[in-house]
Amino acid sequence: MVKLLNKGKITTDEIETKLKIYKETRKRANLILNAYMACNAPHLVEKRLDSLNLISKGEFVQISGDVEMEMVICPDQNGLAITRAECLSYSGTNTEQCRTCEHFGQTRKLLLPKN
Repeated sequence: MVKLLNKGKITTDEIETKLKIYKETRKRANLILNAYMACNAPHLVEKRLDSLNLISKGEFVQISGDVEMEMVICPDQNGLAITRAECLSYSGTNTEQCRTCEHFGQTRKLLLPKN
């Protein structure tokens, strides 16, 4: 994409649109995953995601009922996949840096006790 951008064949708006589409696709994949888990049919998840072309070969989908073990991408740690528990721990000591992350609020909402 960078080469296409440099040659003027693609604009930054088109790149941003493609990135938004990718993010939405990932969100939809998570919704489908959660729906199948709710129906007690986790063995169908991989087949369904593959048939909808929402994941590619070599990607992993962690199926776990434990929200603390869900994997999220940490932009502050060079895009490393970490668990929500690790995310919460890291954000506790790096609150200002983590505040703008899409996972910050959701992780706290899921893992911290409600007052």
